[in-house]
Amino acid sequence: MAPVKTDAISIDAMISLVNAFAYAEYTGTPFTVYFAVAWSKTHNWTDDQLADKQEAFARKLRKWLSARNIPVAYAYVGEIGGKVGVHTNVAVHIPKTFFKEFQNCLDSLVPGFVGIPCTTKLFEDRRLELPKFHYHPNQRLGSLKYTLKGLDPDASFNADGKRVKWCDAIGIRPKPQGVIVGRRTGASHTLGNVARAKAGWTERTSPAAIAAALTPFPKRKGGAE
Repeated sequence: MAPVKTDAISIDAMISLVNAFAYAEYTGTPFTVYFAVAWSKTHNWTDDQLADKQEAFARKLRKWLSARNIPVAYAYVGEIGGKVGVHTNVAVHIPKTFFKEFQNCLDSLVPGFVGIPCTTKLFEDRRLELPKFHYHPNQRLGSLKYTLKGLDPDASFNADGKRVKWCDAIGIRPKPQGVIVGRRTGASHTLGNVARAKAGWTERTSPAAIAAALTPFPKRKGGAE
């Protein structure tokens, strides 16, 4: 069977990712760390390796988390962009006490890592220019929405007899992210459709529900979140 090719994040995939994010928040395992893995910088890379590379990385990540008794909770989106080519944006739950250790060993979790700088890159705090630990849900929402920029820009739904684009309805600024060979999005089994259903989770599926799930909390007085 030929590998699946996609040129955007589908609406179904986006809905699953948003629910995985919301469920992670609900279960106390929020995505506190976001980073990218540039597969084009790994050993003997070709674009058809993405599915295998992502799964191999996920296995190593799960093993690292389990060895430290950290709940396994992550999600990812593959894309093509910028100077790094094919890469995967990953969101994972890391307790603050393990943040520095995770930074130091992240490269070792990447299959095919050959020492090229910036093969992995953590999302940064722009003010401090340092790797960012996402303390606040608004920070986590901001990074999630960034990873959803590859959403299908033409996908729409009917509202009061008019067609409304999903991107406009849920506040995503779409940007083409290339054709991906293999699975484009995913989440750990702990956050997936089956786990959520078993837990009695009410899925957010309507445009209004998804928009609400992506709406930041109001800022406190003085501008602080």
